[in-house]
Amino acid sequence: MSGDSSSTPPFDPNDLKYQVSPSHAPDKSSSWDGIPLEADRWVLAHDSIRSELTEMGDALRNISDPLPEWAVSSIRKWWEGHSLHVREHCAKEEEMLMPFASERIKWPEDVTTSDDHGKIEEWQREVGRLVDGLGKDGEDRTTVKALREAWESYELKLRPHLLEEERVCLPLVRVYFTPEEMSPVGRKMMEAEPDSTMGAMVHAMGTKEFRSVFMTGQGIPSFVWHMAFKSRHANYENDMAVHVEALKTGRPPKEGKSGWFF
Repeated sequence: MSGDSSSTPPFDPNDLKYQVSPSHAPDKSSSWDGIPLEADRWVLAHDSIRSELTEMGDALRNISDPLPEWAVSSIRKWWEGHSLHVREHCAKEEEMLMPFASERIKWPEDVTTSDDHGKIEEWQREVGRLVDGLGKDGEDRTTVKALREAWESYELKLRPHLLEEERVCLPLVRVYFTPEEMSPVGRKMMEAEPDSTMGAMVHAMGTKEFRSVFMTGQGIPSFVWHMAFKSRHANYENDMAVHVEALKTGRPPKEGKSGWFF
């Protein structure tokens, strides 16, 4: 799945060429009336990735050579978390979401999720190679300029992939499945994801919006915030956000706080 969605004609998920069986008609869109596209779990997950793309891009534009050791360490730690975030998101789509939805949906020919995710891994390997070269001497040395340019290229390629899934795959899911039918696979994905993935979503949305939009939309009781999400958010702030903030301010990252009191 690739291309510039801004120059592509509107996608029609109701076209029966995407239907697997007449027993499952594309007539479920009205069941999503209370959950706008921008509040869909799939979009919110993508928003958390987009947030990280923006934050590191801003941070890289704020730093220059020579980097202090703490800055090299912060970039490496943050990159480790971000690359895991993207890999796990792609894996859960391939292993859980797409097989489930394929029971009713014939995906368009250009929806090649595994191929696209393979390309993302290639892009990440290039960025990772440059991150590894930070602070080194000689031919293996990475300059901030080189990393910044590679990041911009990575971002320019990853963002259209996320948008295309939202333009094509998400509307198909919404016409062939109700929220109630999608809920079990959504929860299964959420339970299988690393804690940092959910922490990233809380960070991107903000705690108030996460609780009022995501938790309410998913039918998650409010007390679960304290049991399952609060500590994940705190850990994300301590393990990820603190490094971006340090790079932006030019000051070493502060020691993290406890998840129970954050």
